[in-house]
Amino acid sequence: MDIFVLSREDHCRCTLDSCPSVIADRRIASLKPHEAVAALAEEGPTTPFVNRVAKATEVDPAYRRAGVAKIFVQKILEGQSTRDRPHWDWPIYGIGTVIHGIREKKEPQDDEILQYLFASYPAIIDVISRSFMRFIPWNLYGLSRRCLVAWMICAYVAAKDPEMKWKMYDEKTLTLVKFCWADTSPDFLLRVYPAKLLMYMTEESTDGKPNPPDRLEKFAKVLGSMPAFTSSLAFILKGKKLTELMLWHEIAVVRSLISEWHPFAKPFLEGDIPKLVMAAIRRFMKTHPDEEFGGLLEEGELLAVQFILACPPSDTMKNFIYLLNDTCLIEVAVEGLKLASIQSPPGSLLPKGSGTFCLIFSTISHALSVTGSRCECGCNFRSSPEFTEAARAAIERVGLQKLLSLSLVINNWQYFMESLGALSNVLGVSGTSVRERHRLDRKCCNVACPARTSGKRSEKKSACQKCQSVYYCDRECQKKDWSKHKSECATFAQERESKESE
Repeated sequence: MDIFVLSREDHCRCTLDSCPSVIADRRIASLKPHEAVAALAEEGPTTPFVNRVAKATEVDPAYRRAGVAKIFVQKILEGQSTRDRPHWDWPIYGIGTVIHGIREKKEPQDDEILQYLFASYPAIIDVISRSFMRFIPWNLYGLSRRCLVAWMICAYVAAKDPEMKWKMYDEKTLTLVKFCWADTSPDFLLRVYPAKLLMYMTEESTDGKPNPPDRLEKFAKVLGSMPAFTSSLAFILKGKKLTELMLWHEIAVVRSLISEWHPFAKPFLEGDIPKLVMAAIRRFMKTHPDEEFGGLLEEGELLAVQFILACPPSDTMKNFIYLLNDTCLIEVAVEGLKLASIQSPPGSLLPKGSGTFCLIFSTISHALSVTGSRCECGCNFRSSPEFTEAARAAIERVGLQKLLSLSLVINNWQYFMESLGALSNVLGVSGTSVRERHRLDRKCCNVACPARTSGKRSEKKSACQKCQSVYYCDRECQKKDWSKHKSECATFAQERESKESE
């Protein structure tokens, strides 16, 4: 199956002898690699045959040995675009398959091929940049073409050549990277390529070869407007069809930006990006309960910690309180703790690495313990009434804080008591306080309500007719909670009447 769909005729599924795709398939099957490359040199740049040679190049090194890379570059530099499509789309696909093929199975002569492609890169990017805006309609072909360009640039980045990496932080490349990322729908399956590319271009080097020290400053200059970039990021994170891999890459982009260059942290916080990230993780967990989302939890925890640390010392606690009050961080964190417990043998200690959110819970506990003006470890955490209340409210809002009910799903009960359980005790979280929090937040106060136990949300909340202070999804929830509410109903009613008479 073809990955990139750039035109109707290139991917026709009919079996007619006159179909260009059928003809291209038969030609490539009948020719030896060196014959196919020779035929490619005489072919127009936008025909299905170019696509078939590009696909064959990735799996058969004989095409590289026959000089296919030079033919692809020649078609990009000398070809002519038609009215509705660029001449470079299938040739850049071919260049990408050459580089990916070398990564999979490198041969002695491949170093020379890579050096040729590296030397040709500026000219290739120049050709794409000059005509890119003509061929990017907001349809299937335009979206696929954006992702194809991102995929090709990804191939260059993945080659991990130190000199090549430094060349790629020019204004034209960064502009293409930004455009492919910002203008590809979050619901488009191939969006993973622009997201992966942006992550590659912004993250810290992982191969021991340094990236340009000013790369993020250059990227910020290309962005032009940070609010616009933040808005694009917010729109993407709200996408309902993001896969686990797509979402992971988007979160990794945010984390690499703020960890590598702190000025990104402030506009992201002002744009509620942490809130949207945590909401996206929660949404994915609820809509894909049977899928593996440990990687998302790991990236989410690292991002939360980064938002706390990637700021001036004076803002550390302010940002921490924001994460507790305005995001579903603790709800996601509880899921991380549960997942880590389920994946660990009963009786064993939970792993303390990223994704379990043990770090978040231990950091909250540590901050609560720092009551003086200076901590012995030199951190910027400080306890305060505002922080204590934010931590207590966040744990109460999860709605799962009856430790007995959690013990049914958590194997490592002892370890759980040492993390979230112990923290709940320190903060005075109890079944009563959880109930009160739900009352204040106007959430259903029925302990067994599906909205509290399964994560489902009710569309309508009804207040108790007498006290008008306790809320339920429906009459059934109200009946189940009456045994607990009847002792407080009169008190709440009296309090309400007193406030109305003032």
